[in-house]
Amino acid sequence: MIDQTLYRDILGQFATGVVVVTTNDEQGGITGLTVNAFSAVSMDPALVMVCPQKTSLSYQDLLKSKKFAIHILHKDQQDLAWVFAKKEVDSSNISWHQGEHGSPILDDCLAVIECSLWKNYDGGDHDIVVGEIITMSKNDSSDKHSPLLFHCGKMITLD
Repeated sequence: MIDQTLYRDILGQFATGVVVVTTNDEQGGITGLTVNAFSAVSMDPALVMVCPQKTSLSYQDLLKSKKFAIHILHKDQQDLAWVFAKKEVDSSNISWHQGEHGSPILDDCLAVIECSLWKNYDGGDHDIVVGEIITMSKNDSSDKHSPLLFHCGKMITLD
Protein backbone atom coordinates (compact mmCIF):
# COMPACT_ATOMS: atom_id res chain seq x y z
CA MET A 1 0.00 0.00 0.00
CA ILE A 2 1.35 3.42 -0.92
CA ASP A 3 1.17 6.53 1.25
CA GLN A 4 -2.07 8.25 0.14
CA THR A 5 -0.90 11.70 1.25
CA LEU A 6 2.28 11.38 -0.81
CA TYR A 7 0.22 10.04 -3.74
CA ARG A 8 -2.04 13.12 -3.67
CA ASP A 9 0.91 15.49 -3.22
CA ILE A 10 2.80 14.03 -6.16
CA LEU A 11 -0.18 13.81 -8.54
CA GLY A 12 -1.23 17.29 -7.40
CA GLN A 13 1.89 18.66 -9.09
CA PHE A 14 0.21 17.97 -12.43
CA ALA A 15 -2.17 20.85 -13.24
CA THR A 16 -5.46 19.77 -14.79
CA GLY A 17 -8.53 21.48 -16.12
CA VAL A 18 -11.76 21.55 -14.15
CA VAL A 19 -14.98 20.28 -15.69
CA VAL A 20 -18.48 19.74 -14.38
CA VAL A 21 -20.34 16.69 -15.63
CA THR A 22 -24.12 17.07 -15.53
CA THR A 23 -26.93 14.61 -16.02
CA ASN A 24 -30.60 14.37 -15.18
CA ASP A 25 -31.66 13.33 -11.70
CA GLU A 26 -34.63 11.00 -11.20
CA GLN A 27 -37.06 13.94 -11.36
CA GLY A 28 -35.64 15.25 -14.65
CA GLY A 29 -33.76 18.09 -12.94
CA ILE A 30 -30.02 18.71 -12.87
CA THR A 31 -27.37 16.92 -10.89
CA GLY A 32 -23.67 16.51 -11.51
CA LEU A 33 -20.13 16.32 -10.27
CA THR A 34 -16.88 18.24 -10.56
CA VAL A 35 -13.97 16.24 -11.96
CA ASN A 36 -10.42 16.97 -12.99
CA ALA A 37 -9.90 13.59 -14.68
CA PHE A 38 -11.10 14.41 -18.20
CA SER A 39 -9.46 13.59 -21.49
CA ALA A 40 -9.95 13.01 -25.19
CA VAL A 41 -9.92 9.31 -26.08
CA SER A 42 -10.61 8.93 -29.81
CA MET A 43 -11.52 11.00 -32.87
CA ASP A 44 -13.20 8.13 -34.73
CA PRO A 45 -15.50 7.47 -33.07
CA ALA A 46 -15.42 10.77 -31.17
CA LEU A 47 -14.90 9.71 -27.55
CA VAL A 48 -13.96 11.47 -24.31
CA MET A 49 -13.56 10.15 -20.78
CA VAL A 50 -14.17 11.28 -17.21
CA CYS A 51 -13.44 9.44 -13.98
CA PRO A 52 -16.14 9.84 -11.33
CA GLN A 53 -15.91 8.43 -7.83
CA LYS A 54 -18.00 5.24 -7.63
CA THR A 55 -19.85 6.44 -4.52
CA SER A 56 -21.07 9.65 -6.17
CA LEU A 57 -24.87 9.90 -6.15
CA SER A 58 -24.71 11.94 -9.37
CA TYR A 59 -22.69 9.19 -11.02
CA GLN A 60 -25.45 6.73 -10.23
CA ASP A 61 -27.91 9.08 -11.96
CA LEU A 62 -25.56 9.26 -14.97
CA LEU A 63 -25.55 5.47 -15.25
CA LYS A 64 -29.36 5.42 -15.22
CA SER A 65 -29.71 8.31 -17.69
CA LYS A 66 -26.98 7.05 -20.07
CA LYS A 67 -26.39 10.64 -21.22
CA PHE A 68 -24.40 13.52 -19.79
CA ALA A 69 -22.78 16.84 -20.59
CA ILE A 70 -19.22 17.91 -19.85
CA HIS A 71 -18.69 21.63 -19.16
CA ILE A 72 -15.24 23.20 -19.45
CA LEU A 73 -15.19 25.97 -16.85
CA HIS A 74 -13.60 29.42 -16.97
CA LYS A 75 -11.74 31.22 -14.22
CA ASP A 76 -14.84 32.97 -12.86
CA GLN A 77 -16.73 29.70 -12.31
CA GLN A 78 -14.91 28.45 -9.23
CA ASP A 79 -18.09 28.75 -7.11
CA LEU A 80 -19.95 26.62 -9.67
CA ALA A 81 -17.22 23.97 -9.49
CA TRP A 82 -17.57 23.84 -5.69
CA VAL A 83 -21.38 23.44 -5.93
CA PHE A 84 -20.92 20.25 -7.93
CA ALA A 85 -17.97 19.04 -5.81
CA LYS A 86 -20.32 18.35 -2.88
CA LYS A 87 -21.93 14.97 -2.26
CA GLU A 88 -25.43 16.44 -2.58
CA VAL A 89 -25.85 19.12 -5.24
CA ASP A 90 -28.01 22.16 -4.42
CA SER A 91 -29.10 23.29 -7.87
CA SER A 92 -31.50 26.01 -6.72
CA ASN A 93 -29.19 28.89 -7.74
CA ILE A 94 -27.70 27.33 -10.88
CA SER A 95 -28.43 28.82 -14.29
CA TRP A 96 -29.01 25.99 -16.79
CA HIS A 97 -31.23 24.83 -19.62
CA GLN A 98 -32.16 21.53 -21.23
CA GLY A 99 -29.77 20.62 -24.05
CA GLU A 100 -30.73 19.58 -27.53
CA HIS A 101 -30.24 15.92 -26.59
CA GLY A 102 -31.81 16.07 -23.14
CA SER A 103 -28.82 16.67 -20.87
CA PRO A 104 -28.86 19.66 -18.52
CA ILE A 105 -26.53 22.37 -19.84
CA LEU A 106 -24.89 24.95 -17.58
CA ASP A 107 -24.95 28.50 -18.89
CA ASP A 108 -21.83 30.50 -19.77
CA CYS A 109 -19.13 27.79 -19.78
CA LEU A 110 -16.14 27.89 -22.13
CA ALA A 111 -17.40 24.81 -23.96
CA VAL A 112 -19.95 22.02 -23.61
CA ILE A 113 -19.76 18.45 -24.87
CA GLU A 114 -22.95 16.36 -24.84
CA CYS A 115 -22.36 12.61 -24.71
CA SER A 116 -24.10 9.30 -24.59
CA LEU A 117 -22.61 6.65 -22.35
CA TRP A 118 -20.41 4.47 -24.55
CA LYS A 119 -18.71 2.24 -21.94
CA ASN A 120 -17.57 2.35 -18.36
CA TYR A 121 -14.68 0.48 -16.78
CA ASP A 122 -13.55 -0.31 -13.26
CA GLY A 123 -10.87 2.07 -12.05
CA GLY A 124 -10.46 1.22 -8.36
CA ASP A 125 -12.44 3.67 -6.22
CA HIS A 126 -13.39 5.55 -9.41
CA ASP A 127 -14.81 4.39 -12.71
CA ILE A 128 -13.53 5.30 -16.15
CA VAL A 129 -16.53 6.56 -18.10
CA VAL A 130 -16.22 6.86 -21.85
CA GLY A 131 -18.78 9.01 -23.60
CA GLU A 132 -19.51 9.19 -27.30
CA ILE A 133 -19.83 12.81 -28.36
CA ILE A 134 -23.27 13.70 -29.69
CA THR A 135 -22.76 17.44 -30.02
CA MET A 136 -20.31 20.15 -28.95
CA SER A 137 -20.47 23.91 -28.61
CA LYS A 138 -18.00 26.66 -27.78
CA ASN A 139 -18.94 29.91 -26.05
CA ASP A 140 -18.51 32.87 -28.40
CA SER A 141 -16.56 34.74 -25.72
CA SER A 142 -14.38 31.77 -24.73
CA ASP A 143 -11.26 33.45 -26.14
CA LYS A 144 -11.68 36.19 -23.51
CA HIS A 145 -11.67 33.83 -20.51
CA SER A 146 -8.88 31.74 -19.00
CA PRO A 147 -9.75 28.18 -18.04
CA LEU A 148 -10.21 27.11 -14.44
CA LEU A 149 -7.39 24.77 -13.35
CA PHE A 150 -6.72 22.44 -10.43
CA HIS A 151 -3.21 22.30 -8.96
CA CYS A 152 -1.93 21.16 -5.54
CA GLY A 153 -5.43 20.80 -4.13
CA LYS A 154 -6.55 24.29 -5.17
CA MET A 155 -8.44 25.82 -8.04
CA ILE A 156 -6.26 28.32 -9.88
CA THR A 157 -6.22 30.35 -13.10
CA LEU A 158 -3.60 31.27 -15.66
CA ASP A 159 -4.02 34.99 -14.88
